[in-house]
Amino acid sequence: VLFRSCTFASRRAAYIHSFVQADCSVLFNDIDSAWKGNALTELRSYMGGAGDLHVYNDNGAGFADSFVYFNPTNFTKEVTEALVDSARRPGRDRAKLDAVLKKKQYEQHDVHVLPRSRFGGYASDAAQAVFVHASWIVGAKEKKQYLLGQ
Repeated sequence: VLFRSCTFASRRAAYIHSFVQADCSVLFNDIDSAWKGNALTELRSYMGGAGDLHVYNDNGAGFADSFVYFNPTNFTKEVTEALVDSARRPGRDRAKLDAVLKKKQYEQHDVHVLPRSRFGGYASDAAQAVFVHASWIVGAKEKKQYLLGQ
C-alpha cells in the first residue's frame, strides 16, 4: 500500500517542507481520520491560529503527526527540514516528529499543544472531539466503520 511506504512518508515531509519554505501555512491530517466539527475554527481559538505550529500530544505517547498545523516561521522551516532528513531513515513518522520537536526545544518556541479531548479523540474522547483519528484500529474496513459512526 502506497501510504504505508517509506517513499510516501519521505515525500509527505518534503511536500510540507516545500510549502512552508514558500511561506504557506500547512494543515496536515492523516487519511484514517475524520473531522466531526470545524477544526479550523477550533485552531483559531488558539491565538487565532498564530504561532509556529499546533500539534497534539497523544496521551503520553509523544507528539502525534496525524494533525499538525504549520505556520511558515523560521522554527517550522527548521522543523520541516529536519523531518525531511529523518524521513530518509527507517522508523515511525510519529516518533520522528516527536524527536525533532524535542531536539529543537519546542518549549522555547510558539508551539501550541492542542488538547487531546478535542484533537485525536480515541474512543473515550470522541464525543467532544472535533478531529478523531482511527490509528488504534486495525483494518481499513474497521477504520471506516468507526469513523462513519462518529
